[in-house]
Amino acid sequence: MSRSGRLAPPHSAISSATTSLRNSWDVPAEWVERYGERLEHECLPKEEQERIAYANQVGADGWMLLAALEASDTPDWMKTLPAISTLRTMWEQQFEPREQGGQWRAEPAFPAAQLISSPYDLEARNGKKRATVWLGYKVHFTQTCDEEAPQLITHVETTPAPLSDEGGPPRDPYRPGWEETAPRATSYRCRICH
Repeated sequence: MSRSGRLAPPHSAISSATTSLRNSWDVPAEWVERYGERLEHECLPKEEQERIAYANQVGADGWMLLAALEASDTPDWMKTLPAISTLRTMWEQQFEPREQGGQWRAEPAFPAAQLISSPYDLEARNGKKRATVWLGYKVHFTQTCDEEAPQLITHVETTPAPLSDEGGPPRDPYRPGWEETAPRATSYRCRICH
């Protein structure tokens, strides 16, 4: 999927921010149609140039909202809403500064492990293993595999999605020296998706 295919998080950030401001800010009428429904990949324009144009429109709308919130008559509580803080951070990461046109960046400002990938879960990150791409986390399971004993899960740990399998957690960090005394164990990894 191209970078412009990943417009759902910025789209959702505007949707979340405008929902938070609904009773206090005059939301432009066209935004209700543009951001009223959750954006799914299938709803994006099909052509790459159209997707980039849509991304730039989303960027312009986000910068317009952030500029309106900087007005001197805007109450401080509005400026510090969590949805607005998230929007501001996502725009700094995904779009050029407003003074430079505010366009969708060809590449984000930070590596994937540092990008906010969801306005709903600020810790969720994009993960990829072979051809599978997801938003969420990795879960690491360790289970005994001795054929003469019951197979038991001995440890479970959740890590950020971009963490490589080789960089995964130790099998049982709560029991130092487990390697010498534990039955043979196997680790499994799976994904948690949003």
